[in-house]
Amino acid sequence: MPLRLSLTALAAVCVACSGESPPSSSPVTPSDETVREPSLPDGMQIDAPAPNAEIRTPLKLSGSVPGPWYFEGSFPIELRTNDGRVLAESIAQSTGNWMTTDPVGFTGALDFEVDTPTAAVLVLHEDNTSGQKDARRARLPLRLMPSRPN
Repeated sequence: MPLRLSLTALAAVCVACSGESPPSSSPVTPSDETVREPSLPDGMQIDAPAPNAEIRTPLKLSGSVPGPWYFEGSFPIELRTNDGRVLAESIAQSTGNWMTTDPVGFTGALDFEVDTPTAAVLVLHEDNTSGQKDARRARLPLRLMPSRPN
């Protein structure tokens, strides 16, 4: 009896033999958001906050990203706990002409509320109006602090 494999099964075998992880089509899982070191795509710089900084609300951020990250001069940002819960969402705004491939400055702010010190990650998303699956994102680990010390 001949062996028959579906294309999906064949792809899984090829990936397993190559030692690579299969591409993920699932949404971000909490473990994807647990980061200890910054994960920044080429051409991106975050000036503030510093990685693993202790932050009280509001979180103010600044830096630069390549012009294609922007759509109409902005891109989405969010603050997540390490278990995946979204604490805040907003947009970062360009501080210059974003219609370029060169790095363009941005600023943004996120208001959040935590009762205890909380490990979190700041996620910056390349604005993706076309729904492409390969949109880039950057992750910066932070430690969120309560507004008023206990």
